[in-house]
Amino acid sequence: KEFPAFAEAHHLYGLVEFHLTQQPERAIPALQQAIHHNPNLAQAQYDVALLLIKQENMKEAQDAVQQALNIYPRFWEARLTLAKLFDRMALRNQAIEEYKSVLSQQPAQAEALYNLAYQYLQTEDVDLAKPLLIQLTEQHPHHADGWYLLGRIAERNNQPTQALHAYQKVIEENPEHSEAHYNLGFIY
Repeated sequence: KEFPAFAEAHHLYGLVEFHLTQQPERAIPALQQAIHHNPNLAQAQYDVALLLIKQENMKEAQDAVQQALNIYPRFWEARLTLAKLFDRMALRNQAIEEYKSVLSQQPAQAEALYNLAYQYLQTEDVDLAKPLLIQLTEQHPHHADGWYLLGRIAERNNQPTQALHAYQKVIEENPEHSEAHYNLGFIY
């Protein structure tokens, strides 16, 4: 009330409102007020995008993320969110480019490594996917899904020893992973 144009206060109020109510529609107006008072507040744009995603409003979320990236192009978290949005909207080529961009800034980012590898596997490009998965499992050895995809690649390449090792790692990390148990049994 004393400083109505204090953009950061509106931003923080919007975040608190969401955490208290879990209702994006109650938090978004405060975040939009923050953006109104400071159009260069990239974090507020990004937070609006996250809340729009919770509302399943993908097009507006994409616009908000793009705006955050226009303000701050090296905002890798926003770029990762944009890549995942493109994934959800079945825009594979755009998703791939955004995942690559994230990895150019954050080479060890687990979600980007996994999702980019997964995209390559969807296009049957195992030669591009495998090095990403190796990097992922070396830098994040507890990443069960990364190990699982490595096991699938080894199985496809008729490399049962590598597949066994990968599936065993999956089960170490996630004992409830039914596909890894099945595939391990199949190889045995």
